Amino acid sequence: MSRRNGFIGTILVLAFVLAAGAPGAFAVPIGYVVDNQENLSTIDLASATTTLIGSTGVFFEGLALSPGGTLFGTDTTGNLWTINTTTAVPTLIGSTGLGDVEALAFVGNTLIAADDLAAGVSIYSLNTSTAAPTVLANTNPLVTDEGAAAMTDLNSNTALFIAGYQGTPQTLDSVNLTTGATTVIGSTGLSPVNVQGIFGIAFSGGTLYGVGDIGNEYTIDPATGVATPFAESSGDQFFLDLTIAPAAAPPATGIPEPATLTLLGLGLAGLIGRRMRRSGGR
Repeated sequence: MSRRNGFIGTILVLAFVLAAGAPGAFAVPIGYVVDNQENLSTIDLASATTTLIGSTGVFFEGLALSPGGTLFGTDTTGNLWTINTTTAVPTLIGSTGLGDVEALAFVGNTLIAADDLAAGVSIYSLNTSTAAPTVLANTNPLVTDEGAAAMTDLNSNTALFIAGYQGTPQTLDSVNLTTGATTVIGSTGLSPVNVQGIFGIAFSGGTLYGVGDIGNEYTIDPATGVATPFAESSGDQFFLDLTIAPAAAPPATGIPEPATLTLLGLGLAGLIGRRMRRSGGR
């Protein structure tokens, strides 16, 4: 093999390795959902299709996936469970003592929950071995008086939650997990009176997704709270919560995005062409 051909081959292999080695760069958002028929399913948020995993036999209202890939759920009586993501079989951990817990999320490695009280919302951390709750923050009851229907983390000290149901307009709120300071970001534009409410939210790649009670799927503007429907699942399920699988997380820092890989490829092509022209002129 000539030196020139060896150089070109090395460059092409490098480009291929960089493209293939960018985990998550081309990932579609895949999540887990529970519905009011006690089913656990995966949901492809790109195509609005659900795939049934199985029946849990438990009426789960909260759902959260740990960084390690363990799926947790809370039911209408406040029990905390783990759920097998292959078979949908749940295993009871214990009672939180909080009653109906509809909002569940991980902030880092900490599992947090919001209660379903009519006078404000309390945010708790939950012990994942015993289900014991510890109060993190109490929100202002004048800000949210309809409990939390769904929750997700925004950063290490802030959670976003959907407040309002039972016929009242829903809002997207943020809460400081240290001080309890709560801010109403804005109305989702939805008021669930039998239909059209959001009961599960989760981030994927910087996009905030929501699922609702007539099988609707939404993107939600985290700056304004406005929810925009973009799809409806074929089964018209009443979705009770959503959590995003790790494979749909944003690429790690330093991993080239698709646009970066394209630019890299163009640069490599130019370099190859210039090297070939130089070699041809000798």
